[in-house]
Amino acid sequence: MDGFTYLNKLEAAYRTKGLGEQWDAMKSVAHGITEEQKAAIIARFPGVPEELLQMLSVIDGTYYREYVPGNELRFYMFGSDVEDGSYPYYIHSFEDIMEQKRASEQVPLIDWHHENPDDEDIFYDKKLLSEPENMNWMCFSHCMNNGGTSALYIDFTPSPEGKTGQIVRELDDEDGLLVIADSFAEFLDLQEKNGFAFVSEVN
Repeated sequence: MDGFTYLNKLEAAYRTKGLGEQWDAMKSVAHGITEEQKAAIIARFPGVPEELLQMLSVIDGTYYREYVPGNELRFYMFGSDVEDGSYPYYIHSFEDIMEQKRASEQVPLIDWHHENPDDEDIFYDKKLLSEPENMNWMCFSHCMNNGGTSALYIDFTPSPEGKTGQIVRELDDEDGLLVIADSFAEFLDLQEKNGFAFVSEVN
């Protein structure tokens, strides 16, 4: 599914669940990234999915995004595999994406796994590299708990068992990193498959 189609289907899901006013309020303030910002993302993350860029061209983030001074927008855009897709996530803005540090700094679990590969108390997907210095991830989403519980990444440097552009879900509560989709387009398809279960009046 492309990003524009996803936004149309997401809007329909909000309206179907009686939350059209929330969608309209979000769209009344949100705007997309500029062509210069798009070029900067591509330069920083070669291979960034076009579907994500399409979404950002319409909505430049919903994670405490201050489109209007003094008014932070928070709006759910995704689910993951957590709670059958009902656990909500925001989408990061251009600034959020560009300010991200290396994945090994964002996710201490990666360093921990690298130093303790036989630790049975953590789950580390074999589709992921285990050498932090060689990893290139983009964090594009934090969960409703402000990233303290879960975050979503695009992995541009998979292991030989993975695929470039695969989507990784970090879950602190279970100390695990899991590939939940082979691509961003597949990740968007997953949202529809789960019935946009994350759509909620609590934003």
